[in-house]
Amino acid sequence: SVETFILANTNALDISTKGYWDDDLARQAPQRRQLTFALWDHRNKISKLYRQLSQYNDDPGISFSFSRGPIQVQLDENHANITIGKQKYAFESWPDFARYLSGGWLEEYTYLRLKPFLASGQIKDMRIGLEISFKDEQDAEQGTDLRGQLNRKFGETYQELDVVFTDGKQLFILECKAGNVFADNVMKLSNIAPYYGGSEGRGFFVCAFPPPSRITRKKIKEATSVQLLSGREVPEGLKDLAEHLGWEIAYL
Repeated sequence: SVETFILANTNALDISTKGYWDDDLARQAPQRRQLTFALWDHRNKISKLYRQLSQYNDDPGISFSFSRGPIQVQLDENHANITIGKQKYAFESWPDFARYLSGGWLEEYTYLRLKPFLASGQIKDMRIGLEISFKDEQDAEQGTDLRGQLNRKFGETYQELDVVFTDGKQLFILECKAGNVFADNVMKLSNIAPYYGGSEGRGFFVCAFPPPSRITRKKIKEATSVQLLSGREVPEGLKDLAEHLGWEIAYL
């Protein structure tokens, strides 16, 4: 399992959020899947709203309403709506709607593209939004407020992994970037892939757009444990990864 790799290769770390797909029942709605794939097709358009949407990422449930070109987004206490051209998607209460629209959709898109391999058993275990926490036993008696109590129970968040899976032999960490990827992101992923996955741990950037920086592209090329899938090559790149691992291609 994913936990086996992470816990075997780390010290004093714990899995605080297991990241199973079904933990969020709203993900199972067919209309949400349709929206996720629509946002991939219209990734250039939704990216123009990222700056405005990101202002609401840390304040779930705060109402907003704005538009840019053919896309309109709106959230209030009871509804979440997005219109792309003539297509409208309407949902009931969705506090994290801004976070989904500003990048969470790409994590779900990546998971869904790989899900057939999980169903076939070629992927043994796959998670989305898995959180790793650090527990300091020396601080067990410190902090009596709510935050301190939660930290003692679950630990402080040490790392969140967008999508992570194993075929039973290797651990693969996929960092999903709906916007730009920078050089420091490359350094981070090249460090955590072998840290959590051991010497055979692999990291992948799944990017909605190719990195504009030549330095970033060069660093990815030089990183031995990291590869890049970006823009239109993402679906084909996931297929290439599957073929490299010897999986039977049942889709794409």
